[in-house]
Amino acid sequence: MSRRKLTPEYRSTEWVAGEGLKIPVFDMSLADGRAKGRYQAESEVLRNSLLELLFEPEELASLTIVKPDPDDSSFDPLKNIDFGDGIARRVAFSSGKNVYFANIELSTKLLSVFKTQPDHACRYGSLLVSSCDRGAKLLDSSLDGETLRVKIVDSQSDDQSEKAKAHKWQTGDCHGKISPALAQQLGGNYNRPFQFRFAWMQEWEQEDCRTPEISFLAKGTLLPDANLTSDLGYDIIMDRSSIKGVAKEQLAELIPCGDYEFPKAILGNRGNAKVTEYENSWQFSIWYSEAAIGADIATPTKVEAQKLADLQNNRLQLAKYLVEQHDKKAAFQSSLHEDSSGLEDEADEKAQRNESRLISILRNDKLGQLLDFPKVVDFMQEQLAKKWKDLAIKGAIHHGSAMAQPCESLKPGTIVAPHLRHGTEVIVTRYPIVSKDNIRRYTVDNKSQPELTKYKGCVFIRSDQAMQHHQCDFDGDQLVITPASRMPNIASETRHANQENEYDAVEKRSKVDYTQATDSNGDRKYTKLRQIAVAIAQNKIGWVATLIGRVQSSAAEPGQSESLFNQQKRKLLGKLFDALQIEVDSPKSATRTEDHHPTLLSKAKQWSEQHPSYLFDYKDDPRLYKTVPLPIGDGTAINCIARDAVNPEWEPTRLKSRHRDEFRYLFESPSDLDEREKWEKHYVGWAQDIKERYRERMGEIHLECGDDSKAIKEAVSKLYESLRADVTEAWSDPEERFLAASAMWHVETANPNLEVPRKACKELSRQLLIEFNLEPEYDRLHEAMPKDTYILSVPFEEFERDNNGKTVRDKKRQPVGKDLAGHWKELLDSKGIKYEATLHPSLPMVNFALIEPSDKLVGILERKFGGNANDIDSLDLTYRDNLGRTKDVSSRIVAPADYTWLEFQNQTPKSALVLNLFTDEICQQLQTFQFDKAELIGQKYNDLKDVDFSSPKWRQKH
Repeated sequence: MSRRKLTPEYRSTEWVAGEGLKIPVFDMSLADGRAKGRYQAESEVLRNSLLELLFEPEELASLTIVKPDPDDSSFDPLKNIDFGDGIARRVAFSSGKNVYFANIELSTKLLSVFKTQPDHACRYGSLLVSSCDRGAKLLDSSLDGETLRVKIVDSQSDDQSEKAKAHKWQTGDCHGKISPALAQQLGGNYNRPFQFRFAWMQEWEQEDCRTPEISFLAKGTLLPDANLTSDLGYDIIMDRSSIKGVAKEQLAELIPCGDYEFPKAILGNRGNAKVTEYENSWQFSIWYSEAAIGADIATPTKVEAQKLADLQNNRLQLAKYLVEQHDKKAAFQSSLHEDSSGLEDEADEKAQRNESRLISILRNDKLGQLLDFPKVVDFMQEQLAKKWKDLAIKGAIHHGSAMAQPCESLKPGTIVAPHLRHGTEVIVTRYPIVSKDNIRRYTVDNKSQPELTKYKGCVFIRSDQAMQHHQCDFDGDQLVITPASRMPNIASETRHANQENEYDAVEKRSKVDYTQATDSNGDRKYTKLRQIAVAIAQNKIGWVATLIGRVQSSAAEPGQSESLFNQQKRKLLGKLFDALQIEVDSPKSATRTEDHHPTLLSKAKQWSEQHPSYLFDYKDDPRLYKTVPLPIGDGTAINCIARDAVNPEWEPTRLKSRHRDEFRYLFESPSDLDEREKWEKHYVGWAQDIKERYRERMGEIHLECGDDSKAIKEAVSKLYESLRADVTEAWSDPEERFLAASAMWHVETANPNLEVPRKACKELSRQLLIEFNLEPEYDRLHEAMPKDTYILSVPFEEFERDNNGKTVRDKKRQPVGKDLAGHWKELLDSKGIKYEATLHPSLPMVNFALIEPSDKLVGILERKFGGNANDIDSLDLTYRDNLGRTKDVSSRIVAPADYTWLEFQNQTPKSALVLNLFTDEICQQLQTFQFDKAELIGQKYNDLKDVDFSSPKWRQKH
């Protein structure tokens, strides 16, 4: 069959009613065999962004998101990209890991906003594409005759007179005021501050209006306050610290403080303040003693662990729970401040999308039709393991949080928190937590500023303590606030906001603009905006934060001086605190950890190896809470959560899957013979081709990545993304795509004929010897840490022999085999010997990993089998399949059908491909599928086969 064309089709940005701005995504980590990079199957959708309101849809047609390849370490990886349409594009701006390319005309317009400092297009480009979920509006005086009246002040100014004026208007770093009426137009409430986005373009200026002489963007928070705005003739009081895109040294000159009238401007509301629930994090827990963690975190966690244990083997309830948890997490992530430096759960973007697809299947499977499907079962087990892992690492406690707002007249050490009772003592922090000094106790004083208690979803704090203790400004940062009564032991170990720091304060370094950064020769390091875009997205925040966690949670070695250990630990932590601050500042500064601490990361890694912390060693292990619990014997305080609350309640899930061919009914093949023939020729043939390419690439991935589960996961995610792009390009028509989905389902749910390889494995096994060896550092199935383990390797079968020792033969004169591995299983069971039974990786044998065998047993087995060795190079491992093709037994070991007691270690096919490529079509089938027939099988063999249950005798009986 000829393969469908896979060459990229030109895609343009378009605005779709009811959806938003759809921007094509060009992924540099994918390839189409022609050049590096290709379009992803799905466009990225922007809703209610400044970008939509700044331009007409046709002006944005050339806009394309480029995702750099994270594995490409070259200095200029975005040079000379071929988008396949002949349009010359260049970087216009970037947001996070998305780099936005556009043609010369559009990019020139976009870059004009950042003309005084071009690298701000990458530092603050996110402001253009932020989703203003509560509403974004073009305020145009030509439509309503009303100009936007704005007073600009500067609370951060070096000019003391300007600073004093700002104090009168109660602004702060990125914080201002708004009239309640204008807030309401943008989906705001009179009693809730909100996160805002603002855009002004110089081309909108008019002679009769005083406006800034330069375009700019702005961000921050606005508090509705009629007394300071509409009552005094203003719509907005904007602090100049909110303005972005203008060089700092030119800001005062280009946009002086004073009154302005904007004939046109764009204003958006990213979200109204609300009290949000935060999960606990190891970043918080590691700073406290085992006694405090045990009492305040482990105790409530045990209750949740018991609930999860009750839930995990009920498929329908588990599926419902996983969907609810996914939605809850998605809602929380969407509410996060976009500039926050998340250190935990930095899951790969592609992997998250794959997870969302499978959640969609669970959401739409109301009848539970696919809850026994191999890949669905595997996915549910993975998600369940994540929940157990979260309990062990984070605990079950939650913190509250609220939007930070400034109030300079508060007494030091107090806050106004309208959602909490006056006088409540609280623990306050903000993520990322650099050190324990970022966690402080405050007292809620709602009576000192009673006018502030009408506001909801926020907390008022002095700006000096917000910055000193929590590196917090007021552009939307959330402060995490928990009543001390909920964690009394942890509170007793937490310093008050008015106390001195426990650790030395981190040095405040001056930021280095990317345009001014130099290399070792003194030359400019970055000469192109595309280079800056890539550099800004690259940082080591997660790595450094994890090293802080490892070092802080580490314990002294037996016999090591405790005081010397703590002294060395404190010194190393101080340098890591500085490194984390450097990395957190990376979007605004070209400085990196290596510039100031060239050997720090390697020294911290060496420390971690010398003082292991099992939580950090195993938290990313794919086996964790699927087959093994978190190890707990390292003496670290935080592991008491797993030891006391989680591990005693955990056991491997008993969810089992059914054979994939049992699900074939979901997509029916065409009933018309001609249509079926066409379907088999074009669609099934295409599906088989895709399946073969998938198998080949999966084999390559496992060879390339070895045992690196993270690398395998990332490579598989890329593979799915590439194949989805193939599907989109091959089948653009919805009807054709549905037929392709049915064909792929047909191919994926085919019952493979395993009889030939199974027979070949049995026959070969009769030639093999039983082996007995000590495997050093063996990875057991149900223990996380490797151990030296004795392995008894037993062939599937042996030749059956008569009383004279001769091989028994059947009627066709073929040797007869008899079960050998099953016999040894019964023998070990009868003696009460514990073991793990798995398939040998390359020979038709069963590996019995003996768990704590007696010295006597080891001696017997060594004498009998210790000298045996099967020379794999001298064995003929080939056989012929049904089509006469030569196959190698070692490429697929198939156990006897009755070896259901084997632990297969995920070797069974899961049919994941079709679920990842055709999620929407599968969900559609699940929504519309109806059972039209139920058939009772085996009725005539039932003991009550002759009873007429419709007779009067059985009426009204239950």
